[in-house]
Amino acid sequence: MARDKEDYDLLIEMRRATRRSHNIANALILSKLVVVLTDKGLYARALSTFLPVYSKLEALLQQHKHVPGLATVVAVTSTIPARTAAMEQDLAHLLGPSWRSSIPASAAAAAYAAHLQQLADSDPVLLLPYAFSLYVPILLGFLAQRIQRNLQLPDERGLAFFTIPDKAGKLAQLRAAVTRAGRELPDPALRQSLVAQAVEQFRQNNAVVAEFSMGWRAVLHAARLALHNSWVLAGVAVAGAAGAAAVAAAAGVFAGQ
Repeated sequence: MARDKEDYDLLIEMRRATRRSHNIANALILSKLVVVLTDKGLYARALSTFLPVYSKLEALLQQHKHVPGLATVVAVTSTIPARTAAMEQDLAHLLGPSWRSSIPASAAAAAYAAHLQQLADSDPVLLLPYAFSLYVPILLGFLAQRIQRNLQLPDERGLAFFTIPDKAGKLAQLRAAVTRAGRELPDPALRQSLVAQAVEQFRQNNAVVAEFSMGWRAVLHAARLALHNSWVLAGVAVAGAAGAAAVAAAAGVFAGQ
């Protein structure tokens, strides 16, 4: 049962509903990062799979920035420099000027972008969970630090996508905005729909990550690098790489439920 308007916290409700899918996402992403972060080109191609998603989301948020509830969140995301342009800058640096011909087409990402468009066409406020969940990872400092360290990127070149002033402040503002937005939208059915889309966001996200194929050459390369550095790290790399398929299968099972 939904709580009173003053007590309702959409952020907490979204977290509760997505706990299981969040765990799947973490396992899936971390298992692939073990391999992806051994090669700049591989990392760039993995990053590029989300280009259609961010491009579509940013365009839709700008188009519907005055929609009640959604506007509260967009007021924060609009202070963050465009992520689509930042990602394109990274891809050009990592893959060269002809990067568009080097990135893989992603059916899952295309379906994700189409889903965002469908939401915008039916009820734009339902973009709110996506505006939150797709910005949170790029506002977490540790991920950028790990990418820079593993790929040995000098002077943050190739990290424009994750380079945002005052990340901690923006993240706090974004979380508070989701809570405020939930209280601005007292309709119980709409609140349930927002929580349902928070779950769907993870399903769509996991599908894109699971679809990305690293190839066995990349897996073996990751294992060789780890073996060169440490026998312990070698075990982690092989286990992580081999586990990626199993976790991806788990994500697929979840997606079918």
